[in-house]
Amino acid sequence: MEPTDTSAEHTEGRETAERKSRLRASDILSAVRFAAESFLTSASLAERIDEVLERLGEAADVSRVYVFENELTRDGELATSQLFEWVAEGITPQLENPVMQHMDYEEMGLQPWADTLSRGKVYETHLENFTDAEVEFAEPQGIQSFLFVPLLVEGSWWGFIGFDECFTPRRWTDEERDALQAAGSILSAAIQGWRGREEREQLLREQRALTQSAWQRAAEWEAVLASIVDGVWVIDPGEQVTFANEGARRLFELERADDLLRPCSEYDAFAEMLDMSDEPIAVEDLPPCRSLKGEPVTNQAMKIVLRNTGTQKYVRISSAPIHSANGEILGAVAVMTDITESVAFDRMKDQFIRVAAHELKTPVAIMKGYAQLALRGAEGSPPAQLSRLEAIDRGSDRIARIVQDLLGISQLQAGGLRLLPKRFDLVKLVTKTVERVARKQPDRTIDLEAEEAPISIFADHERIGYVVRSLLDNALRYSPSGEPVEVSVAPADGSAQVKVRDFGVGIPADKQDRIFQPFYRAHTDTPYDYGGMGVGLYISSEIVRQHGGRMWFDSREGKGSTFQFRIPLGEGDELGAKGADRR
Repeated sequence: MEPTDTSAEHTEGRETAERKSRLRASDILSAVRFAAESFLTSASLAERIDEVLERLGEAADVSRVYVFENELTRDGELATSQLFEWVAEGITPQLENPVMQHMDYEEMGLQPWADTLSRGKVYETHLENFTDAEVEFAEPQGIQSFLFVPLLVEGSWWGFIGFDECFTPRRWTDEERDALQAAGSILSAAIQGWRGREEREQLLREQRALTQSAWQRAAEWEAVLASIVDGVWVIDPGEQVTFANEGARRLFELERADDLLRPCSEYDAFAEMLDMSDEPIAVEDLPPCRSLKGEPVTNQAMKIVLRNTGTQKYVRISSAPIHSANGEILGAVAVMTDITESVAFDRMKDQFIRVAAHELKTPVAIMKGYAQLALRGAEGSPPAQLSRLEAIDRGSDRIARIVQDLLGISQLQAGGLRLLPKRFDLVKLVTKTVERVARKQPDRTIDLEAEEAPISIFADHERIGYVVRSLLDNALRYSPSGEPVEVSVAPADGSAQVKVRDFGVGIPADKQDRIFQPFYRAHTDTPYDYGGMGVGLYISSEIVRQHGGRMWFDSREGKGSTFQFRIPLGEGDELGAKGADRR
C-alpha cells in the first residue's frame, strides 16, 4: 500500500474550501444586488423583505436570517425587537417567540452586542466562545454560531440583521463577512430611504397645513424670535438686513427693532465693531457678510462699543449662508450672543490666579527657607528625620515651580511676560543650572558641552534660566535613569543656541503639533504620565519668542527628543528698553 500525500490533500482541501467560500460570497453579493433592485421598487420595508431575507439566507447557507429594530424601554433603557425572519427547512421560527420582543441589552447580559454594533462593527461569535448570557439566549434556539451586521440609518444605530447557524459552529471568511456587511449597507440605505420618503410625505402634509394657517404661524414665529434672548438677523444677498428680532434690539439698546433693518455698512452708526484685540473689523469681514460669500462662521468673539451710550459689550456671533434647492445663496442668518459677563468672569479668574500665585510666593519662600535651615542643622540626625526634611525641601521646590508657572500663564493671558533684560554670560547660566539639577539628582548623568569663552547675551536672566531648567527637567523626567542627558550651548550666527537631548520615550508623531499648547501633556493616561500641569514648554516657547528667538524640537517615539532654542545676542540698552515693555 503506497503512503498518502497528506500535504497535497491538505492543500487541495484548503483550496476547495476557499473556492466554496468565494462562490458563497459571490452568491451573497448576487442576493445583495437582488435586494437593492427589490428595495428600489418597494414602498415599504415589509413589502419585499421576506423575499430578500430568503435569498440572503440561501446564498449564505445559514439556518436563520432576521432583522431587529432598536427601541427604548419605559425606563429609557436600550432594547431591541425582532421584526422579520426567514428560516431554513427544519429550523424552528422565532418570530412569534415573546423572548425576541423588547429585549433589554443590559438586563439580558447582552450589552457587548450593543457596545460593538453601536460603533458600526460586526459582532460574531461561536458556541465555544458564548458568554453565559449568550448560552441562555442561543441554547433554546439551537444556535451554534451567529453573526450580526449593524444597520446604521442617518449615522445612528437603528438595529441589526443577524445570521444564525444551527447545525455546526460556523466561521465566516473575510469574503463572506464583507458580502454580509454589503447586505447590511443595502438594507440600511433602504431603511433610510423609506424613512426619508415618509418624512418628505409628512413634510408635504405639514406644509399644506401650514399654508392654511400661514398668517397665524408667521405671528407665532415672530413671537418665538422675539422671546429669544440672543440677537437674530436675516440678511439678503445685497447685505441688507431684512429681519432683526427683539434680542438684536436689546443688544444695540435701540428703541425699535425696525431701526436695524438697514444695510450692514450702516451699522457703524450704531456701534464700533472690534475684534478681541480692539482692532476695527471691516464690513466685508463681519460674519454675516462672509456667510453671504458661502462661508459659515462659528462662535467668533467680538467687541462692540455702542455709539449712543459708550457701553462696551463682548459678543459671540455665528452665521451661515441660506441656500436654495439648487445651491444658490439666498442670504444669510446670524445669531449674536452677549458674553460680556462670561468675559468678565474669565478675567476675574485670571486675576484670581495672579493674586493666588503672588500670595503663595511668600509662604512658599518661608517654607523653603526653614527647610534648608533645618537641613543644615540636621547633621547626625536619624535617616528617617533627614528624609522627611528633604521631602519638605523638594515639596517646597515643586510648589515654587507651580507658583512660577501660574504667574507665567497669567501674565501671558494678560498680554505677555514682563521682561527685565540685562547682559550676562549664557554659558555660565547653563552651567550653573546643570550643576544645580545634578546635585538634586546625583544618580543621573548630564553631559554638558559648552564653549570655553563666555557667550554674552542681553536678555532676562531669570526667564532664560527657567527655559533651560524646564527643558532639562523634561529630559530627565521622560528618559530612563541609566541614560544620559546631553546639554550644549554655543554661538550661532549672531545668536546663542542651547540644545537639550535625551534618549527617552519620545513624543508620539500624532501629538507633536500640540506640544507647545498650554496645559497639553503628550503622555496623559499612558505609562509615561509623570504628572505636571503641561505648561512648561508653552511658557518656555513664549519666553524665547518674546526675546525675538524661536524654539523647535525633533522627536521619535521610543528614541528620545532634542529640544533647541536660539535667541539673539541683543544690543545693549536699546533692547533693554524694548524688552522691559514687551508684554
